[in-house]
Amino acid sequence: MRRKGISTALGTVFFIVIASMLLALMLRTYYGFVASMSEITSWKAEQLFEGEPSVVVEYTELRSSTPSAEVLVSSGYSWEGDTLVVHCLNSSESAPGSVDFPAPRIGYVCLVGVSASGDLGSLGNFTLSVNSTAFVEVYEKGRDGAWHLAAKLYPGVYNPVNLNFSGEARVLVYNLDSHTPLSMNISDLKGYSVALAPQARVVVRNAGYAQLEVFSVFVSNSTHAFSVDKHVILAPGESYAFDLGSPLAPGEYVIRVVSRLRVYVVKISLGGARSLGE
Repeated sequence: MRRKGISTALGTVFFIVIASMLLALMLRTYYGFVASMSEITSWKAEQLFEGEPSVVVEYTELRSSTPSAEVLVSSGYSWEGDTLVVHCLNSSESAPGSVDFPAPRIGYVCLVGVSASGDLGSLGNFTLSVNSTAFVEVYEKGRDGAWHLAAKLYPGVYNPVNLNFSGEARVLVYNLDSHTPLSMNISDLKGYSVALAPQARVVVRNAGYAQLEVFSVFVSNSTHAFSVDKHVILAPGESYAFDLGSPLAPGEYVIRVVSRLRVYVVKISLGGARSLGE
């Protein structure tokens, strides 16, 4: 009877040991399977997602050009070195001639035209100061031929301000007090023409949240095609400039950015760009 009890106990222990070993093996297999599936899922996620390229074509540069200034409304002006001194007209006593501009007729007013030339456009800047409180408005000539307000400010007395303009502009200075003479100074007038750069560049920036791996960039239009083979890896927010080695004339172009997962297509023309999927 005692022997039978011992045999039963040994059998139970043996069964527990075997069951524990099988359970451990099953758990090991299960966790290994889960780990493998996690690795596969992570790998598939990496294969499905990447950063989003943002493309900009840099094909122009600024070159110094000779600007011009023309006094249109004043009671007199003079050049003192490189500084144009303009004495404003008392519009309550004299009409500002044939110039049709939105100037008040209850104080002093002066109007100066400034411009810079360039085949592809032009920019300019200057420094302005006034001898008493005044309003300053800068108008730029649009493609429609109309004048559009580009800037309006209220500078302090003898407090120089830097102003920019594009193409052709008019500077209107006035006050609302016919008893306070007004004059303005324009100095450091500079002009820049927009010209084709000797070498255009395609700047690719990773605007996404994942890594972007780029292998090449293609640029083409109806007559020309350029390609740059360069393997770069861009972190989010990082950018890289692909030099085309040639200038690009104004027109419409198709840019293809070849990444690890797909080809991104961007159509660019003067004034804007839009992205298409391919």
